[in-house]
Amino acid sequence: MPLTFLEVLARRAQTAPDAAAVSGADARISYQRLWRDVQNAGRNLQDLGVRAGDAVALCLDYRYSALLALLGCWRAGAKVIPLDPNLPPARVRAALADLESAWLIAQPERSIQVQAARGLITPADLRVPRDPGNTAQSRPASDGAVVRLHDGAELTAADVMQCLGSLDGRLRLGPSDCLLTLQPLGYAGGMLPLLGALAGGARIALFNRVFSRDVPDAVVREGATCIAPDPSLLNQLSGLHWPPAPTLRMVVAPPAPLALDTLDALRCQVPGVRLIGAPWSGVPRPEECEAA
Repeated sequence: MPLTFLEVLARRAQTAPDAAAVSGADARISYQRLWRDVQNAGRNLQDLGVRAGDAVALCLDYRYSALLALLGCWRAGAKVIPLDPNLPPARVRAALADLESAWLIAQPERSIQVQAARGLITPADLRVPRDPGNTAQSRPASDGAVVRLHDGAELTAADVMQCLGSLDGRLRLGPSDCLLTLQPLGYAGGMLPLLGALAGGARIALFNRVFSRDVPDAVVREGATCIAPDPSLLNQLSGLHWPPAPTLRMVVAPPAPLALDTLDALRCQVPGVRLIGAPWSGVPRPEECEAA
């Protein structure tokens, strides 16, 4: 049976326990720590009543808590439906109304604004220490969806690994690399590159704001490859000041082929910009894009 992403992560935690997996404004987290936190989050979710096959809506800012909630839900065998944390309460309520018996993982203040059918789980609930000897895991069936993306597409565990396999040859990230993506976890262009980087042993950079004028400095400071999958961000990126740095690379993985003048403008502004075909979008491979 093919490995799931969590099984790949567990192996990485064994083979490179002290390697940095996540970095952000606060600290760096090793693969060993990440895997321990994911196991703990999965146990906490099960103790709170989350069962294999349950739907869990995830409405958190783009920080470590969101990644932990996503992977903890998978550890518990649940399906994750990420929601944009910037949505107004009425939109969140409408989204939850469309889900049958869904849990909600969100900050405590959301409980005043939104009532989840099964209950509210906070990031603090995921971090309650549990007995490390209890390592029960619910492995989802290969044909069961593990995540529903913003466009309504549902991916199984096998779909996720297939996308990561295709993405690996395009990103070419290894243990010495870092990745920063400019799209939230609820989009394929935000989630899959992050998971692909972790599966390859690279480090991912997480910040509260998905996009801001601080992104160029953050990319340079982290020595990161920057992924911009959303065409709406490209004009903003090309208009920013990008300080020269030998490690600076930006990968554009658009859901549709880019116009050559847009790509030329990016090449003038951003050192090391590279275009890849996103494996979740049907966009041609890089060499085909370059020749378009």
